[in-house]
Amino acid sequence: MNIYYRVRAFLLHHYLPSDKSIFGKVKDPVYCAISIFILLPVHLVRVLFFVFILVFLIFPGPPDEFQLINYILLFKGSQFLSAGIFSMGLGAVQYFLCFCTHKEDLLNCISSAGPGGGEAVIPGLQDYLGSVILPWIAFSALPYSRRYVKRTFVGRVSGEPPIDEEEEAAETVKYCCFECRVVKTKGGRLRHLLRYDVKCFIFSLLVLLLLTGWTWSRELEHTKQHGFYAWLRDSPQFKEDFFWCKVLYGLLSLPFLPFMIPLLLQILTHCEFTGYNEKGACVEFIYPNRYEEPEVRAESSDGSLPGSSGAPTRRAR
Repeated sequence: MNIYYRVRAFLLHHYLPSDKSIFGKVKDPVYCAISIFILLPVHLVRVLFFVFILVFLIFPGPPDEFQLINYILLFKGSQFLSAGIFSMGLGAVQYFLCFCTHKEDLLNCISSAGPGGGEAVIPGLQDYLGSVILPWIAFSALPYSRRYVKRTFVGRVSGEPPIDEEEEAAETVKYCCFECRVVKTKGGRLRHLLRYDVKCFIFSLLVLLLLTGWTWSRELEHTKQHGFYAWLRDSPQFKEDFFWCKVLYGLLSLPFLPFMIPLLLQILTHCEFTGYNEKGACVEFIYPNRYEEPEVRAESSDGSLPGSSGAPTRRAR
């Protein structure tokens, strides 16, 4: 478990830090490497990374409400870039290379090295299903989450105990031998986006089924010899259909992309921003100070420190 907590603290602190804005993150080589890694248009790379992040957010619990919402939006926003834009660009480049290098045998080049040609179907299917299942797993954990940072209201009377709105809305739910407090109203606005995502998944799946039925009817002889399952597993035509339907599903994730911007994320969540420190603890997000006091200040001729009689001297980082 000690290794688990170390890996958890390392990844969460670099990917979801509590003291770095986006400008600070891009200066972190670990964050840049992670961002490039998850945006690669390769099967299961993005999904497996976010599986680990979701496990790290939930265990040990309870998870933070803001981090779960942020996780869903980051996951779907990266899907638009990775499975949508970058995969579409990769497919276009593969078509272009086949046309430039194999004009005499263009069809065989597209079948073997074109979009989806050299990819296995099973990992692609796992990536496809994971893109719709993981956000709902995170969303189902929202009622059991808590807000690690509470809002403080300036107008509250001094000495008056703060009203815990989250606790007032909580209900006690029993599961077998234990019970817990849940807030079933959490993530209300996000539910509409996730329902939209399910509709997009169903639409892309229907397109895949229609394309599969149409292209399968044109290759009946191959299907009769090897079987329908073998055709799905080995047919370059089905791999091509599957590739472009995944691109379609990725492009339809565009509405999630704007909420990766902090200002729009605040409007959607109405939660205080949090992040993870070097120990892996979820704490309040604090922008780094632009100025800091110099560690060493030279004494003047009369023995006093400069700036002692006026405004304190500060230097930029």
